[in-house]
Amino acid sequence: PARLFGTYTARTPAASGGIWDRAAAVQTFDTALRAQDARAVAEALPSAWTAMHAARLQAAFAQHYATDLSTLDLPDTVAGIALEVALLGPDYEAVPLEPGAAVENAGLAAALARGLDEPPFGPPPEEPMALALLDGFSDRAPPESLARMIKEDRLGEVILRATLLIDQGRGGDTGALTEGLAALRAVGMEEVARRIALQVLLLDSPA
Repeated sequence: PARLFGTYTARTPAASGGIWDRAAAVQTFDTALRAQDARAVAEALPSAWTAMHAARLQAAFAQHYATDLSTLDLPDTVAGIALEVALLGPDYEAVPLEPGAAVENAGLAAALARGLDEPPFGPPPEEPMALALLDGFSDRAPPESLARMIKEDRLGEVILRATLLIDQGRGGDTGALTEGLAALRAVGMEEVARRIALQVLLLDSPA
């Protein structure tokens, strides 16, 4: 992410439209954040976030900027975006979420960030994708074929297969999503599974 956003902020956009508009939005946000100007950040953040959504770079943006963004006292108008950035950032486990938080599926997000140490607060989720995420952090064992690979210490293959299953899941196959997450957790990749689950919840699930 550092190299990517270094490129975005390295020079003045040479034109308008597409990547140039994205670069301008990120540069405006980056300048405000470096100056620790909360008002300017609040004004620039929505455009930068929209630009990253268009480029499917929200997770990379969050990894690069979430820590610095969390130091600012931002107004309620951008609270939802700031929480999403924080949950997609490196310190996702420490994000304070409570009932009424300005982010979709706050209870499930809080629970996934902590590996379902506690059940989600608020109404139980009903969307198939959300239920699949919950199931992936239950005591469910990986599919038999992957469990056999784990016993045979074929961990690289397991991780590859789990990644493919999760990709299927992000395309709508909720059973594959659950199996992929369960497989990652079974080989000790709990943190990776949590990050992926938060990305699916925040970026892929319908509002």
